[in-house]
Amino acid sequence: MTGTLVSALRALPAAAAAVDAALPTWAVVVGAAAGWAAALSPSAVLSTRLSASYRELSPPVRVEWLSRVVSNLHAVILTPALAVTVFGDAALAAGAPFSSGPAVHALLKVGLGYFLYDALLVSAYRRTISAPGQTLFHHALVLSSVSWVLYSKLPLATVWAALLFLTEASTPFVNQRWFMAFRHRQSGAYKVTGLAMTLAFFVARPLYIPFACGWMLKHRVLYSGLTEYQLRVLLAIGVTVTVGLYGLNIYWFSLMARGLVKAFRGSGGRALAAAGKRSQVTTGGNATSAAAGSLAGAVANMRRHGPSPTSVTVNPDSAWIQKDGALRPAANGLLKRRQPVS
Repeated sequence: MTGTLVSALRALPAAAAAVDAALPTWAVVVGAAAGWAAALSPSAVLSTRLSASYRELSPPVRVEWLSRVVSNLHAVILTPALAVTVFGDAALAAGAPFSSGPAVHALLKVGLGYFLYDALLVSAYRRTISAPGQTLFHHALVLSSVSWVLYSKLPLATVWAALLFLTEASTPFVNQRWFMAFRHRQSGAYKVTGLAMTLAFFVARPLYIPFACGWMLKHRVLYSGLTEYQLRVLLAIGVTVTVGLYGLNIYWFSLMARGLVKAFRGSGGRALAAAGKRSQVTTGGNATSAAAGSLAGAVANMRRHGPSPTSVTVNPDSAWIQKDGALRPAANGLLKRRQPVS
């Protein structure tokens, strides 16, 4: 099974390069964007059949759910293929010119199609999808820089773009925690998933990006043939985009880390215990019974119709999903994004 998967990953760059050679860049990018968008439909069918959480969601929240399913597909397909192509290139490791340029260009175009599709999706649902501003800023940096890389075809720029795409390896962990938040927030598995998400995000982004830049600059063959003008332009674009993305990832990681600390300190449990003590000293059984009846009615209504758009939100200070009683709803009345969609 593992051997078949590795063989498929090794064959994917060659297949992508063959398609890329037969089609112009715009056709590959647009075709890839259409392909990622088309994946929404089977994702909806599978989610409806396999996930009770999905079936209970309101339509706007379902859009984000499906976008995360597609982002998982993007991560598990493109990330290993680029990793095999770049880090598995024996010629590059030996100091020879970057021999897999065409294959990497083809994979970057497929990835560019994904970010184009997702940017259009977020723009179309900007009033309901969570934190569109951060997501569109992230996507704008990727779209503009990778478009320039494909235009310039400079070896150093190509490897730089490919290495930055590998940060998407943390995406499935981020999405899994988001999926679990609807039904398993009180479980130990949810906390473990949150821990795995935070660690994976740290390794794949704040820790990995400096390593990738150092690894790239170590291979002098990538930039030995550049003119002074090309080097200046590449550095200007590369430093600007890398710093922008790195700063955004550091911000997202700080929210995750803060939320992880709060979750494992059991602040929610202490608040619940305090609420229980207050209820014990409350006199007037009618009020207590009415409150219990109201709570039971709300739970029954949620089971029948799914959570309302404001029944779940994300604490912007912790990046962990909390109940409405703990904070005010997000401005758009839905989920407030604390990490990238991609």
